Amino acid sequence: MPLEIDTRDRGQVLYLCPDSEKVPPRRKDPKGVGRKARRGGHFLGPPACRPCTSISTSRGTSPYKPSGSRYYVFTAAWTYDPAPLGGALTVLRFALLKQGHDLHRFHATEVKQVNRDTVVAALARHETWRFATVVIEKAKVYPDLRVPHRFYPEFASSVLKHVFRRHLAPGTDTVLVFTDTLPMHVRREAAEKAIKTACRHELPKATRFEPYHHPSASNPWLQVADYYSWAVFKKWEQGDTRTYDLLSHRLADPELDALRHGLILHY
Repeated sequence: MPLEIDTRDRGQVLYLCPDSEKVPPRRKDPKGVGRKARRGGHFLGPPACRPCTSISTSRGTSPYKPSGSRYYVFTAAWTYDPAPLGGALTVLRFALLKQGHDLHRFHATEVKQVNRDTVVAALARHETWRFATVVIEKAKVYPDLRVPHRFYPEFASSVLKHVFRRHLAPGTDTVLVFTDTLPMHVRREAAEKAIKTACRHELPKATRFEPYHHPSASNPWLQVADYYSWAVFKKWEQGDTRTYDLLSHRLADPELDALRHGLILHY
């Protein structure tokens, strides 16, 4: 007998998709989230559940030295209604495949500029999602906080806490947190700890949460989070605001500079 799936609206779920770590090409001379969530069981964007949320966790090179990137960026994108934008991106990808563009996913640093512009235009047209971002100036991070099991709980969880405290819709009964598959076991464990700790401490006791780690190609919302994380990184790292300006109306709150009061540079 075929499996029967109940697709009726039951409860409110927020979907959150933390994006996995992405390392942009290293340069030789580096330069120095309002809500319109719908009620009644729709998605609020990446990572919470009434049911939908999506988070892009990171942008920036890992080495803590002048030859690496200056900033590290954690971004969360969320929605209570993931189907419209997710479906639009799937339709767009198949249209580009028909034209001969070999795309198994939308990744901001991998696609051609003309295709990137098309994706950004699609993101800007849809209104049922928001972003929040935490920016870390790496030189200000204390050396003992740089290891993954300290770094992720300290900084990755801060963007989740911000979303849960300020943008969780009343009546949210489920939070789904999606991240891209992390390549290194130690970072995967650290990210898992950061997500679970933030959910346990910040969500109402009656709100159920589920963290999922899926390849970004399987979830358009992870690709959404990737694009905004890339836009914020380009703004802070290179002063390039072209993509950021096109998507900034989806930003729920100004970027959070996690170490803005730090005075000591450790390298």
